[in-house]
Amino acid sequence: MPSQIEIPFLQVGTLSLKTAASPARDCWTLGCETLDRDYANFDAYKDYIPQLAVGSLRFQAGWAKTEKTPGVYDFSWLDAQVDAALAMGINPLLETGYGNAIYPGGAGPDIGCGLPTGEGLQAYFRWVREMVRHYKGRVHDYAMWNEPDSGRQNQTNEEIVDFNIQTARVIHEELPEARIGALSIADFSNVWRFSHYIRLFHERGALNDFDWFMFHSYKSNPDQIGDVYRTLDATLKYYKARGILRQGEAGCPSQLTTRFSMKGVDWTELSQSKWNLRHFITDHAFGVPSSIFTICDFNHLQKIKNGPGGEINRKGLLMADEEHRVIRPKQAFHAMRCMTTLFDDDTRPVEGGMAAVLADRLSTAYTWKRKNDNILAYWDRSKVPGNGTQPETAVVAARNFSFNNPVLIDPVSGRVFEISPEHIQLNGDLQLFHDMPWIDSPLVIAERRAFSII
Repeated sequence: MPSQIEIPFLQVGTLSLKTAASPARDCWTLGCETLDRDYANFDAYKDYIPQLAVGSLRFQAGWAKTEKTPGVYDFSWLDAQVDAALAMGINPLLETGYGNAIYPGGAGPDIGCGLPTGEGLQAYFRWVREMVRHYKGRVHDYAMWNEPDSGRQNQTNEEIVDFNIQTARVIHEELPEARIGALSIADFSNVWRFSHYIRLFHERGALNDFDWFMFHSYKSNPDQIGDVYRTLDATLKYYKARGILRQGEAGCPSQLTTRFSMKGVDWTELSQSKWNLRHFITDHAFGVPSSIFTICDFNHLQKIKNGPGGEINRKGLLMADEEHRVIRPKQAFHAMRCMTTLFDDDTRPVEGGMAAVLADRLSTAYTWKRKNDNILAYWDRSKVPGNGTQPETAVVAARNFSFNNPVLIDPVSGRVFEISPEHIQLNGDLQLFHDMPWIDSPLVIAERRAFSII
């Protein structure tokens, strides 16, 4: 039985969870990565997808898997995934990578293998064009080559931007109404570099070719992202970009790993759940569409470029074995179901610092409106999410943002608790919640009527 946060209040029910059939879920994308390299098996996990209230699925389109003979394109493997997504009522997002070694200069079929050049670059553009033609009427969202700034690629900022511009123009020539995400960069925290990308797009007259500017985020303390968002958003506003920020990939392992992002930390299924909730709720609070990495553990044991010594990437919401078989949903799978229920397109961020936690450590408090109902999420942000279950207590304060019949919700479990009157003090425009549970995981104060409770 997974560990649960110990809430010392009376439980009055649990959240009634939404699914992919629910409306207003465009803010969430679910990652179905690495199928282009056969590190995972879509058929093994596809039946779990509709349980999450997500609006898009992210697929890597896999040039090398599609064009094994020059000029011969076989999209049947990707058709199965795109058509399954559409049948679920979910929008497919196709990422235009990786390379293809059948061409000189075609680069490699995995992350960190460089961008195509020369003859390979022209072949790459032909594949992109053929893909957009093939999926016309089914796919209208595309993202650029994944993490061109990572690994041993050593691409310059100018090379990345020019490659993005050329790829986007090929897509728009075939599908003028396509929505395109630029960059897909690994290092979001280098705000100077991000600003340089945006300036280069602006100088080349291509800034408005893109609907999103995408980045990936892996920091052991996920709350570091909030301050970065403010800077990145200010950069886009300075250059008058029509596109917005979009978090294209973020996730946490569920156990200690020796490879990949956030290795070397003794993660558990509970701390994975906490990390995901803290990161993705922060994304939502800043109005940033966000992608959950990833639906299922995938097998890097046979990783092409690294050879022996690979490892299963344990960031999945579903636990899988070396043969890509799903063992069971992890605790984070349920936490993400709760999160996508609470924070959808109808739950709208309210800016202006209307809430705070009165405590002796750094804390986070964000506010939203859901129709006419107020929602507030708060947590201890001072440390990396841990495996503790016993909260401390703190005072949560809200100004000009009051509640009439509030409940407390634990998004890890979906449990809903009564907030008894002795915890609530109203003093003019200030509402105080005394002796509230406070821990390194989000807890949500919401009007009881804002969500369906069973």
